[in-house]
Amino acid sequence: MLNTGRWRWLVLAIAGAATCLAQPSKPVIQSATIIYSTNPNQITIQGSNFGTNTPAVSLDAIPLLVLTYAPTAVTASLPANLSPGSYALDLINSQTQQVGSLSVTAGVVGPQGPPGPQGQQGPAGTPGATGQTGPPGPSGAGGLNGIQEFTQPGNFTVPAGVARIQLELWGGGGGAGGRRASFAIYSNNVQTGICFGGPGGGGGSGAYVRTLLTVTPGATYNIAIGTGGPGAPQAGGQGPDGNATYVFDASNNAVAEAGGGQGGGQGMDAQIAQVTNTCFPGGPGSGGAGGVPHTGTNAVGRYGSNGGMAVGSVALPPGGTISLPGSAAAGGAANSTPGSGGSGYALIVW
Repeated sequence: MLNTGRWRWLVLAIAGAATCLAQPSKPVIQSATIIYSTNPNQITIQGSNFGTNTPAVSLDAIPLLVLTYAPTAVTASLPANLSPGSYALDLINSQTQQVGSLSVTAGVVGPQGPPGPQGQQGPAGTPGATGQTGPPGPSGAGGLNGIQEFTQPGNFTVPAGVARIQLELWGGGGGAGGRRASFAIYSNNVQTGICFGGPGGGGGSGAYVRTLLTVTPGATYNIAIGTGGPGAPQAGGQGPDGNATYVFDASNNAVAEAGGGQGGGQGMDAQIAQVTNTCFPGGPGSGGAGGVPHTGTNAVGRYGSNGGMAVGSVALPPGGTISLPGSAAAGGAANSTPGSGGSGYALIVW
């Protein structure tokens, strides 16, 4: 026969054990952070077992207004004018009525502290995948492709694809001055010598100019080469000046100019003393001044050299990137027959 008393005790024991096993966990507050940027200030509570319904939150037994809640996070509003200090924070799970507690400290936020020392550099990350190849860039400006010299006047047409050219110009040299007349020296109607007049001065050389010019393909430029001044046309005359070398655009505007050298001065007269029949030879004429460079934006220049005063002196032109052919741009030499100045010269590089 079944012992009902014994079975009743066994059922009660099992039910009690199940009740112990199903005992709910109390709330656990892991952290609490006071937010001072809100008005009034708020407190955010992090933890577990807060329940799915609105919990009751208090600070030193003062109830707080719960703003948001979740099983692991609760935000509540703090009382206005909360004094700095330590407070007991309590959270009651409204379903189990169990309490979780934590001591929190409220206070005024101090000034920001100085930056801490820089930490050690972390290990390099894994290189990323290679990106796609980008589109090709625009074509760059081309290098130097040509050179052309001008010893005679002519035209230059800008080749296709050329945006800038370099010009080098030399003006024509000045002509030499003439020697003054010489006189025979006589004694008792017998010629005993010659009293020479002074030699003319050498002509000045032409100026030098180098410039960079922005151009358009197909544009045409006229190159006018300066002629050298001829030697003095008569004994004792002033040497003629050399002419400038120009580059003109299609509108006949001069875009570059190197001035010509000036002609040499005539020699000085010889003098013969009437009483003693003594000869005083004439002195040399002054050398012609060098040509003047005309420069502007992206241009440099050098004055031509002055002509010499001694017989045979030749004023050399200032140097450029090359040695000039022959006596180009040089002033005329003051020889017995006054020399002519050298013609100008032009060089174009693109």
